[in-house]
Amino acid sequence: MSKYIINHKKKTVHLSSYVCDECRIPNYESTIREDSTDEEHVHFLIHTSYEQCPYCFELSPTMTTPKTRVL
Repeated sequence: MSKYIINHKKKTVHLSSYVCDECRIPNYESTIREDSTDEEHVHFLIHTSYEQCPYCFELSPTMTTPKTRVL
C-alpha cells in the first residue's frame, strides 16, 4: 500500500492512512491519481507547487509538515 496519494489535477497530496470522506479519493480518475511511497518525491512536490490535503495532514499525529500553508 502506498503512503501517499497524489492528485495531479488539483495538485494535492494525501496521506493514504488518513484519507477521509472529505478527501474524495474514490472520485479520482486513474489518469490524474498517483500512488507513491517515495517521500523525497512527495516533499519535492510540496515544496514546489503542490498542497497538502488539510484533512489528511491534520488527522496525522506524527507527520512533519515540510511546507507551511500560508492563508
